[in-house]
Amino acid sequence: PGFPITAAVAVGMSAGVTAILGLPLSAVVIATVLTAHSGDATGPLSIVAAVVAYIVNLMLPPHDK
Repeated sequence: PGFPITAAVAVGMSAGVTAILGLPLSAVVIATVLTAHSGDATGPLSIVAAVVAYIVNLMLPPHDK
C-alpha cells in the first residue's frame, strides 16, 4: 500500500543487480533507465536499495565452492 509497482521493480532490480554483480552504480543506472517513465521518485529508492545490497553483500561470509 502506497508503494507503486514501478518503484518496487526499480528497487528490486537495483538490489538484485548489485548483489549479483557487485556494481552499485551500474545497478542504479540500469534500474533508472529501465523505469524512467515512472518519474523521479524511483531514483532515491534505487540508490538506497543498491547501497543496502552492497553493504549486506560485503558483510556476508565468503561462499565456499
